Amino acid sequence: MTDDRLLAFQDALQRGATGEALDKYDGVETALNEQETTEEGVQVLARAVAQQTDPATQANQTAQQYMRAVTTAQQARLEFNVKFMSFVTDNVEPQTLAESIGAVIEAHETVDSVASKLRERADNVAVRPILAVSAPSQLTVPKGQTFSITVEATNLGTAPTDALDVTVSPDSVGVDPTQLPSLSGGDRVTISVSGRATADQPVPVEVNASNDDIGDTAGSVVTAVSKGDYLIEAIEETDRLLEVVGNLESGAGDDSKNGTKGKQNGGSNGGKSGLENKLETVRKRLEKVKTRVERGQTKSANEKLESVSSLVGTVATQADALGGKQIPEQRAGVVTAEAREIQSIIANSIEANP
Repeated sequence: MTDDRLLAFQDALQRGATGEALDKYDGVETALNEQETTEEGVQVLARAVAQQTDPATQANQTAQQYMRAVTTAQQARLEFNVKFMSFVTDNVEPQTLAESIGAVIEAHETVDSVASKLRERADNVAVRPILAVSAPSQLTVPKGQTFSITVEATNLGTAPTDALDVTVSPDSVGVDPTQLPSLSGGDRVTISVSGRATADQPVPVEVNASNDDIGDTAGSVVTAVSKGDYLIEAIEETDRLLEVVGNLESGAGDDSKNGTKGKQNGGSNGGKSGLENKLETVRKRLEKVKTRVERGQTKSANEKLESVSSLVGTVATQADALGGKQIPEQRAGVVTAEAREIQSIIANSIEANP
């Protein structure tokens, strides 16, 4: 089944909605990582089937077909990632990137179809229980806030497992359930891990599922980000966005190029110069808020951040309105998406402890 996140991204590109597509990219990246993790697990089964069966059998041939399909999917993802980086810098058109993600979707559909056949044909092969535990490799959380991690345990073999004990470290982190029942071949279950991000340094969180015969461990590194660190990130992102806006071609609304006409279109509040002025103001205000945080003035800092976030929102709105008129539509989409990312960082800063 095709991932809706990839389809939504492709649809936005086909409609020329660059900003919307960029907003959806984080979901695309997560979907690609999840697919890759799934493929790695099924590859373990494919190798086991290939080793234990005659090359002439359907099970063996399907296992080999799966390995080839995964290689094709890996290449499609690599090509998409390269094109996406060029897309952000205006060197690839939206339609070209839409075709690239389309190739990824097609490759994933092939992989999933062959994986289904492999599981069916592997049922006739005695493959010992193979436990695979997977989790996101890292998680970033506002300092002082709670977090949750979804961990999956899968029996990649065809023979069932015995019951499994589930443990987690460090002790400050909770896990549910603490025991898993017998898993039949192909069964997948979810384990929930939760805690509070308070440490000053990244904390490795490890989940183990095991019994006397088999076991596996997955780890996530949880990083608690302080209010001040988020502000530094917001300032850096604002600097990058100022550079992007500074490289935009001047349009009809830029008063530096059009004199009176530019003023009629909004003067210093419109066009490229209007975006630059707002972003310069955002940067100055973020620096002042950072000083308040350093002085321990958390409440007033949060109040100021709310107003700064609103100003960043006007940058996103203005860039979206100017797209295809006073600035190139694709670049407007980049500005809009980057502004919304700054808003997201500011929101995290408001939540985070100093």
